[in-house]
Amino acid sequence: MIVALFILALILLILTLVLTSKDRTNYINGILLTFSIILFILPIYMQVNNIELSSAIVYLVKDISKYITYVIAILFMYNGVYNSFTKKKVRKNNITDLLSFLAGITFIMIIILTDIRQEKIFFWIDVLIFYIDIMFISYLLNSLIYRVTTREGKYDIIIILGAGLVEGIRPSRTLNKRLNKAIELFNINPEAIIIASGGKGSNEKISEAEAMKIYLIEKGIPEQSIILEDKSTNTYENLMFSKEKIKDIKKKDPQIAVVSSDFHIYRAVNYSKLSKLKVTGIGSKTVFYYRPAAFIREFAAMFVKQKYWIVFYLILVIFIYTII
Repeated sequence: MIVALFILALILLILTLVLTSKDRTNYINGILLTFSIILFILPIYMQVNNIELSSAIVYLVKDISKYITYVIAILFMYNGVYNSFTKKKVRKNNITDLLSFLAGITFIMIIILTDIRQEKIFFWIDVLIFYIDIMFISYLLNSLIYRVTTREGKYDIIIILGAGLVEGIRPSRTLNKRLNKAIELFNINPEAIIIASGGKGSNEKISEAEAMKIYLIEKGIPEQSIILEDKSTNTYENLMFSKEKIKDIKKKDPQIAVVSSDFHIYRAVNYSKLSKLKVTGIGSKTVFYYRPAAFIREFAAMFVKQKYWIVFYLILVIFIYTII
């Protein structure tokens, strides 16, 4: 059994490498790598503690998962608190911050309940929480894989994804970093066209695209090198509407870079696939204290998009449950 688990782990690892070489953005890469790691850990834990596979699986689902869920809960709470105190100049609606904080509290309460109650329903709650943990680790691994395997090259078009404006007129710190990264790319590719993508929010006086243009011109970027896409309200629209602007440029097979924050780039590139736009995602650096809040928000957005995996996961759990 132990040898079989190691062999299966190795097979999943090889499959991960093969699929990643074909498409670095596919969520299944992280899922397969996560299960490969689990299958490497299980036999070691079985040997060290001299227990059967069923007991090792229960330990994994019940105990290790609990600590991962605590991390997720803390990140949700941090996101709610951080945004409430630091985003007041960028946005007025803080209901999502409150919901994020409450989500973290809910996770902690569920963990406590599943620890003290033994009814069968709580076993299945543990199973569902373990699913969230798997998707969380998978997202972490996918983001890491994309970032470390991305190499900057030559680009014909540079799309900058918008972020909030301070007092409705000036780029926020996050957007400043994206703009500076785009300027860095433009200096290497001075013939490139920059598409500033971002609409006007309800609490903004000008569109994010217009604010970006002003900033870029102040930094020495020629006005004729900048195209505005000022209708989008989310990441998907950023890419869809930018695709229409690219058609107007009439350049055959352009090399396209999408510039966003490093925490956001994996999701942005995934959305580019939905809009059938072939891009390379280039991430700007994020200050360390904002990373936890940004990461958990990105995970939540990607988690919702991967909802079909829950069906496969439950079928797998039921199958394992019947054989052990």
